[in-house]
Amino acid sequence: NTKSICDDYALKDRRFCVITQKNGGVSSARNTGLNKSQGKFISFIDADDEITSEYNQIIDIIKKEESDFYSFDFYVKSRSFSRKQKRQLYSPGKNAKEVLYNNFLQGNSNNVWCNIYRAEIIKNNKLSFPTNMSMGEDCVFNARYLRFCESVYYINLSAYTYYIDDQSSASYARKLSYLQDFAKTYESYMEIYGLCDNLALPQCGIYDVNNVYGILKRHRTEMSKSEKKAFKKTKFCQALLSQTYVSLKHETKKWMIKFYLI
Repeated sequence: NTKSICDDYALKDRRFCVITQKNGGVSSARNTGLNKSQGKFISFIDADDEITSEYNQIIDIIKKEESDFYSFDFYVKSRSFSRKQKRQLYSPGKNAKEVLYNNFLQGNSNNVWCNIYRAEIIKNNKLSFPTNMSMGEDCVFNARYLRFCESVYYINLSAYTYYIDDQSSASYARKLSYLQDFAKTYESYMEIYGLCDNLALPQCGIYDVNNVYGILKRHRTEMSKSEKKAFKKTKFCQALLSQTYVSLKHETKKWMIKFYLI
């Protein structure tokens, strides 16, 4: 009954706008929202998450403080754990764009639901989410947006609760198409890396090794030789396989990835 609930809210409050369209994925839905939006700022709230009461304080702050990009803290919750996630590389208040870029390169700003955006930057530059990706679309969108930012305003309030489903979350799914999504995401990191001097080179981490290993272990026989060769040529794969990992387990997985791609 989601639509009827939304329709009821729209009848009570003109600020609500209900849009119905054929399911085309999260990026398609967000792009429609961007095109229809009329506000000065834009935020994204996923259907299975929540905002906290501190969100109101954040809105009050962004009305007073001029910046191109606003970031805040959040909670991560699942059936088995709950933790508060802070954006550690920021200082409270306004930060220069180099700080914003380094946060992005460290993976601290690659989700859209923990940031607030200026609508004019999105609309003036015709920014949108890629509709040909199953994961990593947030990162690509942020990379496109960050190119037009001169500053970030960090608000040390936890205004969002991100829920992880231990059993079925997309965070743990392993589809073969994700390999190309990882490569596209890494390209976004490299684009931001090239914008300024003294930025930290993006590194592939344990998350990447675990995921690529899991995908190839399950789906490697579905890949043709040309597909394996094309993936090996991506900057992401080259970075993944050139690093040395502290854990013997992850070093072993790296070498198994090399074996799977033969």
